[in-house]
Amino acid sequence: MQGGSPLRLLANVLACVTLVIAGCGSETASQTDQQLTTLRVAMYPSGSTLPAHAAEAKGIFERNGLRVELTEGTDLPVFMAALTKGQYDVVMSVPTLVMIGAEKGLDLQIISSLQRSSSQRPNAVWISKDPAVESLGQLKGKTIAVPSLTGIIIDAMVYLLNRNGVARNDVKFVQTPFPTMGDQLAAGRVDAVVASIPFNVAIAARGFRIHDDVVVDAVREASGGSVESAMTSVWTASRAFGREHAETVAAWRNH
Repeated sequence: MQGGSPLRLLANVLACVTLVIAGCGSETASQTDQQLTTLRVAMYPSGSTLPAHAAEAKGIFERNGLRVELTEGTDLPVFMAALTKGQYDVVMSVPTLVMIGAEKGLDLQIISSLQRSSSQRPNAVWISKDPAVESLGQLKGKTIAVPSLTGIIIDAMVYLLNRNGVARNDVKFVQTPFPTMGDQLAAGRVDAVVASIPFNVAIAARGFRIHDDVVVDAVREASGGSVESAMTSVWTASRAFGREHAETVAAWRNH
């Protein structure tokens, strides 16, 4: 990104998180007897992608004319790069990565939302080892585990830490898969983690203190309190694919 301070740009991005898919429609695809269309999909293994697994198991994809090839991985930026090279047709991503990619001239668009969070329905919550920790400001000098060193979760954390008087280099972020975050806390290798559903529930059940959803809080802060929910993950395709395969995109949305 160019122009303005990094914190100001990050605030602008977070304020736009809930608006980026405003143009997405709710098209549906009708069932046909035609040959199934192959759709190559890459996604992160998390609770928000359970509907895709359910659609595969229950034959929903086939009923919408699709033969979906699912690939799972933990590096969303790699998915985005592979998408632009034509290795996938649809990939899971987060709004900030899509917006940054689009700003860099990549042929990207959000084709549907995947998950929306709020204070009442949190997802990416931060969890502390020390039960006495009450605010992000108390994490100065600490080590924080995040699922990726790029993307909306770490962007939200950096923004909120700054708002609490903690600079980016005042903490240490370590990339850690969700399933191992609880063990890292228990072993004392990290002081806090940011985990999504269903992993955050399991981690909290081990006696660690669960706090608020960082993305929801960041959007609320960046919007001056006017936005109370946040889009945390989305399905993305290239604009060219969307134009040339509109029916396939509509069928995918229908799952």
